[in-house]
Amino acid sequence: MSKENIYSIATASILDQATIRQALTWSIADHVARAKSTGYNGVELWPQGRKPLSQIKSGELSQAERNGITSTHQTVAKDLADAIRTFSLPDIEVSLMMAERFKSLDYLEKIRLLVDRDIPVVLFSSAPKDFLETTKYREKGVQTDPALCAEIGATNAEEFVEAVLEMGFTNVVIDTHHLRRPNIETGGENPLSDWQKSVPVLLPYTNEIHVGLGRIDYGGVPRTEIDAELWDFMNDGRRNTNVVRLLRSIAGTGWNGLVVLETRPSAIKDVFEQRGFELSERNLLDSFERIRNTLYQIFGN
Repeated sequence: MSKENIYSIATASILDQATIRQALTWSIADHVARAKSTGYNGVELWPQGRKPLSQIKSGELSQAERNGITSTHQTVAKDLADAIRTFSLPDIEVSLMMAERFKSLDYLEKIRLLVDRDIPVVLFSSAPKDFLETTKYREKGVQTDPALCAEIGATNAEEFVEAVLEMGFTNVVIDTHHLRRPNIETGGENPLSDWQKSVPVLLPYTNEIHVGLGRIDYGGVPRTEIDAELWDFMNDGRRNTNVVRLLRSIAGTGWNGLVVLETRPSAIKDVFEQRGFELSERNLLDSFERIRNTLYQIFGN
């Protein structure tokens, strides 16, 4: 009998203008409670937000909070001074909400000590080699990012796997958003984007999958396609859109592991056709639960 999947919500999913109140006020306990109330096992914790960062620094996490952390993720934030210097509003917003990308590694190590059990971490290629060699994390994943493919010169999945393992990562994180989007710097196609060819090669090295829904960040994927996929996951996968087909193909192999939802509340607000600036918490939690139900139907556990 196959083991059951673990389902999780990335805490970064609420770093959005439609959920700015939650982003500013939620503690780790708030994240965990909402995830569990909608059918998930817990959260993939990013070093973010005033309360969570304070909790990590002080070590003041309850046992329920520690038990609810399924995994962790390095941040993408630039140094705030650099973001201000380049007058990049998106970078400034991210830098105000998250620990800087390299400083976040210290937070990740602290979280691992607080949790006191083996959990996976998701890192970027910028993670220093000495961190990869000395960290207490055993599972060190890297995502199927087109920029990383360009960086390492990978033209197919076989080359990608070989290169990231050589860099010191232990596994691949199949991210349904990054997998299909182009390189934002060059506009070039992700060499892994033909998932029917790449996923069978990547899957034996994959312990974690990120389901990216409603994500317009990075660009390159038509908004109509993004909206249709989000709607599909909130309605039992009945339209069999691209990401649904991708995950069904993975489920058909008998794969088991960690499945993490990464979404954008602004897009969820559009699906609900909700007026106003803020997505209601009722609709936010309803969307989480509906997406979880679709994932359950796809994977069967």
